[in-house]
Amino acid sequence: MFGRKKKATLVESSRSLKVAGTSYRQDDLRKIAGKKTKEGHDLPVVAALVPHPSNEHDPNAVSVQIDGLLVGYLSRDEAKKVQPALLDFHQRTKTHVAVNAKVIGGKKVSRKEETNYGVRVYFNPADLPAS
Repeated sequence: MFGRKKKATLVESSRSLKVAGTSYRQDDLRKIAGKKTKEGHDLPVVAALVPHPSNEHDPNAVSVQIDGLLVGYLSRDEAKKVQPALLDFHQRTKTHVAVNAKVIGGKKVSRKEETNYGVRVYFNPADLPAS
């Protein structure tokens, strides 16, 4: 959805949220962050938060997309709090919400041991502009 060059408004926030489901998106996260390294990654990126009110599994779902790639979802608890504000903002501004984020992990510990990539987004609905 966001990968189709939709307009977005960058919302700055310091509230950190962990993104769920990244273990299923390791190939796409590798495309974004690059190969796993000894040091791992702490890569600043911009992510889109996209509400999915018609999601059959969770009508409060909010996906997290980076460079047009789906990298996970906000947890059910967070999505329930966040989605109404995202929908309201989109209705008022006709833009999606973009947030600062980090791709983390991807550490190559040894030949046989590696850590998964993960994602943290920085967002608080209270930080959305009024108009």
